[in-house]
Amino acid sequence: MEKEYTNGETTIIWKPEKCIHSGVCLVGLHKVFNLQQRPWISMDGADTATIEAQVARCPSGALTIKGQPQLRQKLLDSRDVAKEGAEITLVKGGPVIVNGLGQVKNTRGRVKEEGQDLAFCRCGKSENFPYCDGTHAKHMKP
Repeated sequence: MEKEYTNGETTIIWKPEKCIHSGVCLVGLHKVFNLQQRPWISMDGADTATIEAQVARCPSGALTIKGQPQLRQKLLDSRDVAKEGAEITLVKGGPVIVNGLGQVKNTRGRVKEEGQDLAFCRCGKSENFPYCDGTHAKHMKP
């Protein structure tokens, strides 16, 4: 069941079933995304452009901007992957996120996945291993 949060200028759509709990939103814009408050998204925590830019960084697509589902793709397309290479982020208690164009090959060298942003499981409990499905959030200590 998706939820909407608005500031009158823009609206965030959150799809909890898609969320892998990477923490990218929390670390990137803590004044807007804060699990210690209810609601956990405070649209007063930053200006609209900053919020939209952070939402576009959501690796799972669980956060989107209403009316702008292509915003994340625009951010990805704007990167010059040849110059930038891949960026690898270890999320505390969460996945390894690889930002940058790449391929995942199986043991026979066949391409299993291609993409610009991929989240890999580190806990070993994902039902979609090697990709993160957010299962680690159930095993984290409060």
